[in-house]
Amino acid sequence: MSLRIMYSSRGSPGSRGTEGDLRVGDRHGRRSRDDESFMKIFLRHVFINLLVLYFTDLFYPSFSLPHDLKTLLSASVIWLLLNKIVKPVIKLLLLPINLITLNLFSWAISLLTLFLLQILVGGISITSYAFPGANFSGFIIPPLFIGVFLSYVLTSTLLNAFHSFIFWLIRKDSE
Repeated sequence: MSLRIMYSSRGSPGSRGTEGDLRVGDRHGRRSRDDESFMKIFLRHVFINLLVLYFTDLFYPSFSLPHDLKTLLSASVIWLLLNKIVKPVIKLLLLPINLITLNLFSWAISLLTLFLLQILVGGISITSYAFPGANFSGFIIPPLFIGVFLSYVLTSTLLNAFHSFIFWLIRKDSE
């Protein structure tokens, strides 16, 4: 199915004129499947981001967001837009630094997008955390204090790890 741009003076699919409305479709005026697949992909990414934000909130006590649907959906859509539009622009602007550091500076770009997400979505908070310590069968993890900067780093790492894990789960195998 090839897409054609047809100019119609009276709005009928077969007439050709020089003025009128612009219609996009095949030769019968139908819409293509690309529109449906774009919306399907967009909704899939929004749902995955929603799960990632929710799991990060459950797993890491320093990252918190309200559990109402409006906040979760707006946060997932804004995070999707930040990752798909703003993050590549920032990567392009910071390309020389990334080349010099062999892409080790990319964590700062993730921190910047997380900071922008916190500014744009009301209700998301990232605070310092006092880890109480743990004891597992003689293996002792001492208590430690995690400051705000390290909390941003851990939240960004967890968001990226959960995102990669969920994409790995839903990936189709080529075999």
